[in-house]
Amino acid sequence: MASLSSDERKRFLRALEEDAEFRYAVAGKLGLLEILKRLDRIEEELRKLWVKSLEHDKRFEEISKRFEVIEKKLLEHDERFNQIQRDTSMLRAQVGGFTSRAGIGIERLILEVYRDLLKRRGIHAEKVEKISIKDIDGRWLRKGARIELDIYVHNREVWFIEVKSLVELNDVEWFQTRCEIMEKVLGRKPTRKLIITIDIFREALERARELGIDVIYTNVHEVNK
Repeated sequence: MASLSSDERKRFLRALEEDAEFRYAVAGKLGLLEILKRLDRIEEELRKLWVKSLEHDKRFEEISKRFEVIEKKLLEHDERFNQIQRDTSMLRAQVGGFTSRAGIGIERLILEVYRDLLKRRGIHAEKVEKISIKDIDGRWLRKGARIELDIYVHNREVWFIEVKSLVELNDVEWFQTRCEIMEKVLGRKPTRKLIITIDIFREALERARELGIDVIYTNVHEVNK
């Protein structure tokens, strides 16, 4: 069997490495041609996958940057929302303090607005007075609770009156409760019960009518659901 010299082996190996046609010819002789073709196909597929992987990495990086921008904007919106909440809470506290201090003045102003309508009902606005009792032993409401109600007394008539700028359902229920307590305390049933307001929610208006309470108002608002 003829053997190759050192130079021939080097040339042979170099030819296998550099000459694809020669490499396939040798592989064919050795029965490896199909294996080499498959390996070449696998190598090509791997190359394509690698390219796609790089493309996906690039897209993922772009998406990641977009998410960072969105996250930053969301954080900014959260901060703005939190600031709005803080401002709203402060405003509510200020308005609450104002209305508690100016409540009587607002009631008087509303009575003046509806002076003519009240007069038609036989009520003189300037004679509407506030009555206040303290539930000392908790007989009517709870111990120590203070119960206030506007009242109008003329001859034999007694009107229980509620004056508010805005009336909701709970306001009607609370007014009815106070009327029932005052009726027991005074030992006298009111001639009429009346709510005077600028704005009222429809459900509050309907409930007042169910309870036999007259209502003088300007605007009716629907309940938001």
